Amino acid sequence: MISKDTYFTLYIKNNFYFFYNIICALEICS
Repeated sequence: MISKDTYFTLYIKNNFYFFYNIICALEICS
């Protein structure tokens, strides 16, 4: 069973890469 701390860490990491990809896309488009 996955712990809440690990789940939270993965959640933050996934969102970080998600927003990072959006920022990269905007930088390339601009």
